[in-house]
Amino acid sequence: MYPSRVGCLKTKLSYDGGDCCECTCESAWNDDYTCSSEHGIFNCKDPNASCFGEETTGSDDFSTDDQPMSYEFVPWEETEALPTVDGAVEVGTKTEVGVSSTAHDVRPGDDGCGEVGGLGCTAANTRDGIFSEIESRWSCATKLVDDEGPCQIEFTFAEPQTIVDIQVAFWKGNERTRTLEVYINGEMTHTHESYADATFNTLGVTATDVSTVMLESVALLSDEWISLIEVLIFVTP
Repeated sequence: MYPSRVGCLKTKLSYDGGDCCECTCESAWNDDYTCSSEHGIFNCKDPNASCFGEETTGSDDFSTDDQPMSYEFVPWEETEALPTVDGAVEVGTKTEVGVSSTAHDVRPGDDGCGEVGGLGCTAANTRDGIFSEIESRWSCATKLVDDEGPCQIEFTFAEPQTIVDIQVAFWKGNERTRTLEVYINGEMTHTHESYADATFNTLGVTATDVSTVMLESVALLSDEWISLIEVLIFVTP
């Protein structure tokens, strides 16, 4: 179960003349009409909706990543199965998960992360269950961060959890090595150097009563990027 990259989907019988309305938005994958955005932005233009005329909700300012966003988990079909851990479940199936980062790549085109005007490679892409599309990733470089600080991505749980494993898929993992420091509840507990013989790297993290997990880049050069395709956090059922 993984979260949608769009804010909502309209039913085939619903209004299709404008942006989503928060009061009529539905989370389903078996329709043809998508609407809203990764950040749950609603600009209601359906005159039949009860919330028609209300102010736009959400925000389309994706130049900074300082506010965590929460995502509801929905099924996603992949050509390859996501990893599982015996006796554990992915944290998103148990509690709401917020995700934020210090910065992300917004450049369009071949060197960047999508179309002009798009959201780019945001932190939310690490929680969408998709690891076969290169644009479905979080990408960051220190030059994007204030004072060229480290790239950080943080996951916040609505309820504390017991972690039994964290697995991370690194983009270009077979071409380059990246090092992450792992912070649990604000305290650095592990350092992990990526390895190339598996799509997902196991970080070797176990911890109890966890509310936040933060991954921080280590020693990135000015021209280097770190890109995470997916972050799976396994907890006790």
